[in-house]
Amino acid sequence: MPSPSDAHPVRRFIRHKAQQKITTTLKAELDWLLFQDLVSTVLQPPVNPAIYTGYASREQAEAVEDQVASAIASAYLRLWQRRQNAEVQRLNQLLDSPGAATGGYLG
Repeated sequence: MPSPSDAHPVRRFIRHKAQQKITTTLKAELDWLLFQDLVSTVLQPPVNPAIYTGYASREQAEAVEDQVASAIASAYLRLWQRRQNAEVQRLNQLLDSPGAATGGYLG
């Protein structure tokens, strides 16, 4: 019989599931920098300690993978939608224009 710590969520599976959810929803190519930033933040132990916990079954670990992948996909889609906002695009152009103190992106 497996011990309670035999099954762990797999970060690679979480990334793959999140990527699938995003590309299925958007039908567009992933912004890899945005995706990697989100993944590296969400997979931090203080942010998601459940990822680093052992579970009694692989099914329980998969449920955590699905939950975290959905959180990553939701955050990505919210940020992507904000980036598409005309006002955000205009502000980003102002930040990138010559004479702007610093370059940067909103959203």
